[in-house]
Amino acid sequence: MVVENGTSPVPPYRSVRLLDFTQRGGKLFYSYTSISEPPIIHCYDTQRETTLVWDEMRAPIDFHSIKIEEVTFTSKDGTAVPMLLAARQDLLNAGPLPTFLTGYGGFGACVTPRFTAYATFLIEQGFLFAIPAIRGGSELGEQWHLAGKREKRQNSFDDFIGAAEWLVSQGWSAPGRMAIGGGSNAGLLVGAAITQRPDLFRAAICLGPSARHDPLSPF
Repeated sequence: MVVENGTSPVPPYRSVRLLDFTQRGGKLFYSYTSISEPPIIHCYDTQRETTLVWDEMRAPIDFHSIKIEEVTFTSKDGTAVPMLLAARQDLLNAGPLPTFLTGYGGFGACVTPRFTAYATFLIEQGFLFAIPAIRGGSELGEQWHLAGKREKRQNSFDDFIGAAEWLVSQGWSAPGRMAIGGGSNAGLLVGAAITQRPDLFRAAICLGPSARHDPLSPF
């Protein structure tokens, strides 16, 4: 694939990672992934300005059957918060779906779309998978991080609860069909949400709740 203006296009709703920072030649290796797609490693030749698929993970999944959409909802204090939704295309108009809602919202960690086995399994089973970019993370910059830090921690909880309320109000889900889950800082988030609004959630998976940053477990 020939790139234009020295850029290599990436499909929307993907996370990009640069590989092999020590390489000094004319080739750049990078990978990208999404909620519905395992990592694909590309090689960009800076001299020829071409991009080739170098390696990719095989998985028995029909990625084209999964729809990913970005929406925006309003939190308790009026702040607009973005959220990614993923579900099977054939279920988009099927009424309230069983839903798994997760997030992070702490230590300036940026939660971007990436492939996980459990998310794909849930989506294949008919779940809606939802990830709001709540305050406390850095998805929208440093001010977004500070807006959910320390004495403003409740903003993160309000954003997460606001995401659940929006999904119910829009007919995507229902209180009796929604589960939440997360580990480390996300476990703390889940614990606060289920304590403050037990009426919204049918189940909660709270893994190692703590205020310790664990970048390897953003969910």
